[in-house]
Parts: sequence; C-alpha cells; structure tokens
Amino acid sequence: MQSSKWGRNSFTCLIAAIVMIMASRSAAQWRVIPEVRLSGGEESDLVIDPGVNRLVVPGGAFAELTPRLAARGWIGKDAILDLGTFASFQRFFNDESRLLYAQTIWGDLYQNFGRSFRGRLSTALDCFNDSEQAEVRRFGYGAEAGFGFVRPLWNVELWGAAYGRSYPNLTMTDAYDQSSTYTETAWSGAGTVRIAPAERVNMRMDAIYQATDALDAYYDSKSLTASGSIDARVASSLFITFSGTYQKRAFIDRAAFEDEDEYLRAGVGMRYTVAPGCMVLVRVAFSNYTWPDGSDENSHRFSVGVNYAWGRRDAPPPPRVDIDMIVRESRGAIQKPDARGSVVFRIKAPDAASVSVVGTFNEWESGATPLAKTADGWWEAHVALAPGTYEYAYMVDGACLTPPESLVRLEDGFGRQNGVLEVLSIEK
Repeated sequence: MQSSKWGRNSFTCLIAAIVMIMASRSAAQWRVIPEVRLSGGEESDLVIDPGVNRLVVPGGAFAELTPRLAARGWIGKDAILDLGTFASFQRFFNDESRLLYAQTIWGDLYQNFGRSFRGRLSTALDCFNDSEQAEVRRFGYGAEAGFGFVRPLWNVELWGAAYGRSYPNLTMTDAYDQSSTYTETAWSGAGTVRIAPAERVNMRMDAIYQATDALDAYYDSKSLTASGSIDARVASSLFITFSGTYQKRAFIDRAAFEDEDEYLRAGVGMRYTVAPGCMVLVRVAFSNYTWPDGSDENSHRFSVGVNYAWGRRDAPPPPRVDIDMIVRESRGAIQKPDARGSVVFRIKAPDAASVSVVGTFNEWESGATPLAKTADGWWEAHVALAPGTYEYAYMVDGACLTPPESLVRLEDGFGRQNGVLEVLSIEK
C-alpha cells in the first residue's frame, strides 16, 4: 500500500532524528517514551460519503495494534520541543477482512513568556488507508499556532490552524473541466480551557470554528464544533473519563433543504494502572450522524486494551510560570528543614505497593526518591533539599498523583497538576 510505504519512510526518519538527539551533548535533557497498545472490540457498520454516493463500510469484531514513539526535551531555558509519531493497524474479522492503517507525525514547540503566558507552534503530517475503500485513502498536513494564559488551577489557550488534505485515488472535475486529485483546505480558529474544579478532577473544553474549501464547491463548508471531557481519579490507580463532541456544519453552495448536517458523539472510558507503565483501558462510544436530507444514522464502538510504556516516562513538564512569584503571593506547601537539612514527604496510600516522589530536585526520575511505608497506610521519606522553591508530585504504583498538601498547583502538560513546595532556610 502506498500509505504504508509513506509511513515506513516517515517513521524511519523520525527514529533517526530521535537517535541523533540522544547522541547529542544535550541528551540528558531529553526523554524518549516508547509505547504500544494492543486492543480489540466491536464496531457497528459505518456509512461514509467521500463522493456524491454514500458507501457502507462493514464493521464487526476487530483487533488493533498501536505503536507510539515520542521524545521531549528542553530547548534553552524556557522552551520545550515534543516530537513523536504513532501508527494504527486495525483488522476487522468480517467477510472482507478489512484492514485500516493510519499514521501521524507531529512536532510541538512550547515557549514560556514571562510569568503566566505560553506560546505554542505545532505541525503534523498524517496518512490513512482502507484496504477495501480506495477512495478514502488520504494524506494530510497542517500547522497550528496558539497563545495561552496559565494559572495554577486553570489555563486558557486561543489558537489558529491551517490544514490541507489530499485523496490520491479520488479525482474530480474542476470549474475548467480538468480532472485532478481531490483536495481540501481548512482554516480554523479555536479556544481551549482546562480547569481543575475539584480534587482529582480535570476538565477540558474546546470550541472550534472551521472553514473548508474543497476542489468540488459542493463540499465547501463552515462548521462549529464543541467538545469537552472530564477526567476523574476514583482510586489511587483508577481513572474514569467522560467525553462528548457536537458538530454542526453548513454547506455553502447547496440548496437550503440539503445544506446542513450534524454529528454527535459521547463516550466513557476507564483506565487502570496494573504496574508501572502498564495500563488496562476500556471504552464505549456512541455517535449519531444526521445527513443533509434529514435522515440519521447511529453507530457504536466498544474496545478493551492494554497499553504499555517503557523508558523514562517522567518527561520534563512544559515551561513553567514563575513559581517563586506564585509562592510569594499565595503560598504552596511550606517546610523548614530539620537540623540535617531534610524535609519530609508524606502521603497516605494504604493500598499502594510502591510510592516515590518526583520533582525538579531529582529531574523527575521515577523511583529515584522512594517513600517507605509506615503505620496506618502512610508513606514517608526524609529528603535533604536546599532552601528554594520546587515543583513535585507523587508516583503511586506508577500513576502520577497531585500532592494533596500543596495549596498551589501547576499544570504539567499531561492533564495533571504538580504541587509547589517552598523550603525555608534553617535560620527562618
């Protein structure tokens, strides 16, 4: 398959780039995180519309393999670069033995500006291939630019994007009666809000406006998409996520009775950490699509899988705000060292098998600073720290936990939050 060849070449180039990074003098500032997910489930038949006629794509039981490779490192003192790729191979066990292949390569650059502002530049390439539907094979490419305001318990980002998509096996006749490959170009403007309204709960909300210009003017459109998710920790290693998406699209050059469609999707998922780096995942999703003629279609998808990540998973967080200034204003966790210059990290986790503390004082290295179990389910460690301000978090059976004793919390870039600890001088 042409897409597979593209994927192999791009994946090889990315691996070569990451190997060069790890061989460079600044390799200590980088974290490389390989992951693999193996899952299976069941999906209903889908109706797709790559051209004028609708096509029914048979679903059924499936198995899916998703390898992923990502690298994160500091660029200077105030910027972070993310590089990564993931591929998906999905085989359906139906009469057609349908095989889907997809791959995405991305790069994100985060830059901190002053105390509370952060900029972002992102780019991505992707491809998709369906063994039974050659018309939907596509290649995509795009870029985003965003600017955000960051606070301890919430942040907001406004961003814009441009995106192109090409269907090499689908040709259309343009206004000059010339046949060419079908393409689409899209421009987007959006806003993203992340908040932590309660302990162990994180929320994200997105609103996206997009204008699409297609080779065939029949598909020129404008759309508004709203989506949101709630991620909640219900136990030390158990998370539940609720998510939903709604999109309303208007086709610019169609008659009034066929110029709009709607899409609605809702899902719930669970992930459970069974060992450091290893998670079990379960997800159920339902969707409804309303065609421009008013008819609609329901679909569903159920999957269960195992995700395993190895290497150094505790990558450095995105550029931080001025935590010294935050502590002076609202105070985080505060400790005065004992006579030996040590402070105490202490957390209650009666069902945990292992607990450690990670932070800016130990390069976020999981397991470098373990806690020992004491009476009544408490874990404790005495750590020698120089006076100053530190970000930190607990690792409980491989899962990252926000320190409950810290009143000041900072986003870590992964949907979680770090605590802030101020270590006073012994003389104070």
